[in-house]
Amino acid sequence: MKQSKAVAVVEREIFNATAKNGEFNSAHEGYAVLLEEVEELWDDIKANKGYTVQAAEEAKQVAAMAIRYLIDFGAEEWYDENGNRNFRQM
Repeated sequence: MKQSKAVAVVEREIFNATAKNGEFNSAHEGYAVLLEEVEELWDDIKANKGYTVQAAEEAKQVAAMAIRYLIDFGAEEWYDENGNRNFRQM
């Protein structure tokens, strides 16, 4: 899959998950949701199903929840307009 398509797929997942569940209420909730998705992907990998559509769906959800965490809790001023870490804000 090309990067542009992967980003579009993850972006759609972020939109759908946020529409369904809203923003994370706390960092603990965000971590728990992300951990759940990682564990589901790990279960597929351990079952030798790491190259299946189901594993790809789990990977999409991992990526979406990680980005959603960044959206909900990553302070805007920590990054410049190019997405680089703004170390002056530390």
